[in-house]
Amino acid sequence: MLVLTVAMYAMLARLLIILPVLGSVFQAQQTPGVLMTQPVQGESVRGVVQVMGSAVGEGFSSYDLVYSFENSETPNWFSITSANQTVENGVLGHWDTTTITDGDYSLKLVVHWQDGSQQEVILQHILVRNYTASADTSSDGTPRVEITPESSRQAEGGLLQASTSSNPASLTIEELRKTIYLGAGFGVGLILLVGVYVLARHLSRR
Repeated sequence: MLVLTVAMYAMLARLLIILPVLGSVFQAQQTPGVLMTQPVQGESVRGVVQVMGSAVGEGFSSYDLVYSFENSETPNWFSITSANQTVENGVLGHWDTTTITDGDYSLKLVVHWQDGSQQEVILQHILVRNYTASADTSSDGTPRVEITPESSRQAEGGLLQASTSSNPASLTIEELRKTIYLGAGFGVGLILLVGVYVLARHLSRR
């Protein structure tokens, strides 16, 4: 009985060591780095477009947000904004599309690091439609113009030129972490309960 109790307490000690490690891993997975989340690839926009995303990381120095006309063989990148402060899940800049012609454009986020290196992501196929209708049409055959609202919307992609659709059956990292913590807490409670029961029986037989 005493050996069994010692084994249970050893298992409890291992769980207490593992839980903080799991928490730090999940936290690291949720930390954004260099990405754009709004607008999304293939979206029609007009007016002043709020570009959302993150530019953050160890050794951060500055970032540049630029755009280019997509149909050019040798794209020329034009500045939207530059900043030397990190942005985490926030506004990277405001792109005034009223100063350019309608067409298909690309956005590029370039983050400069203190060691002289840089990291960039490109978001392609952004449709500027200030004066022309998009390719979509409504049920009565009239053109439908898609407008990007300046209010925030849920991120649909934008990292490394890709957009992804959400899977309603998948678990988020936060939900997975809560599930693991609840399971571990239940296991710890069960081990303590069994340990107390075994110890009480052991003492009562003396």
